[in-house]
Amino acid sequence: MKERQLVGRILRYAGKIYGITWRYFFCISQLRKPLNKKRIVFFSHKGKQYSCNPMYICEYLLEKYPGEFQMVWAFKEPEKFSYLKDKGIEVVKFESVAHMRAMVTAKVIVTNVDTFVYLPKRKGQIVLDTWHGGGAYKTCGFMNPQNLNRIRKKLHFKRLYSRITLYLSSSKMFSQQTIRQSRIFEGEILEYGMPRNDILVRGDREDIKKKVRNYFGLAEDVKIVLYAPTFRSEKENENYPKPDFYKVESALSRRFGGKWCTLFRQHHFYEEEQGGLSASGYQDMQELLYTADVLITDYSSSIWDFSLMFKPVFLYCPDLQHYKDERNFYIPIEKWPFILCESQQELVANIECFDKESYDADIREHHKILGNCETGFATQKICDKIYKECS
Repeated sequence: MKERQLVGRILRYAGKIYGITWRYFFCISQLRKPLNKKRIVFFSHKGKQYSCNPMYICEYLLEKYPGEFQMVWAFKEPEKFSYLKDKGIEVVKFESVAHMRAMVTAKVIVTNVDTFVYLPKRKGQIVLDTWHGGGAYKTCGFMNPQNLNRIRKKLHFKRLYSRITLYLSSSKMFSQQTIRQSRIFEGEILEYGMPRNDILVRGDREDIKKKVRNYFGLAEDVKIVLYAPTFRSEKENENYPKPDFYKVESALSRRFGGKWCTLFRQHHFYEEEQGGLSASGYQDMQELLYTADVLITDYSSSIWDFSLMFKPVFLYCPDLQHYKDERNFYIPIEKWPFILCESQQELVANIECFDKESYDADIREHHKILGNCETGFATQKICDKIYKECS
């Protein structure tokens, strides 16, 4: 059994090396072609979705500058996103020849999960990393304890991060901890906030709430609790005890009144979930956050997004000590303003005794400590910069 596993690992590793090698040489072969100043290439969550900051940037550019740019989106399953062609977007397969050719020759690349180690650096090209989480909570990159003693990972990250030329930031601490220290980035950071959070800050999209409720068939008087846990390894995810949604909904009803429904949004790395009403197939997480009345999560950076609306966040963390040992945090979790619960009993009890006035004060202080940069106009600002750079 061990020999089979070893052979399997060797074959997978060899396959990755082969894939990176041929893609690298193909990209190098395209360097003779000039940059297309009107071409912008997008991908979100490694080609899985049309979502997050890249989507909001793309939609704004399409609306404000119709016909001005050649928009290219890359997906692992492009057939699922063929409807984007009606918007004038070119859809290609993720990491295909068409995708790589477009990237090498594009003036701008927009991603929310870094880029590729085989992508050559080109003078005058903008590689914008919007990232997919705000605030400064769980560690990543060179600050992640799992990466500190692995030479191969250090070399990989160094090459990976060196491809980025421009970052967006949600807060001063995010700029310092997540970008400067975790990525050892010395380039330009635009502290505009995240485009995906504009609707949360401005709060002027009641049509979104109607859209979400209609999608799930929920009446207007039904209140929504969104359960959205962060990523865990496959083994950790199997052993992770989910909250009792019936007890949670009952506690919420006793504290806040009304009828409640749970939407379960699994991390995008997973395909299935158990309990509650499945929300994993809904593409736009921000629309779910905007519509939800309460968020239950653990270490997900969605807590930053949700805090911008001053709605209640409860952290359900039965594996807290293990997570500290494996990943740890930039700021001790005990200093976060969100309600920490390490068991089902604590979760129910903390819901029932939730103090809105105290919570709001803690959130305001938290935003001050992190140096909140969310403006509500991040999309407009970054798109105006892209337009100027491509003119």
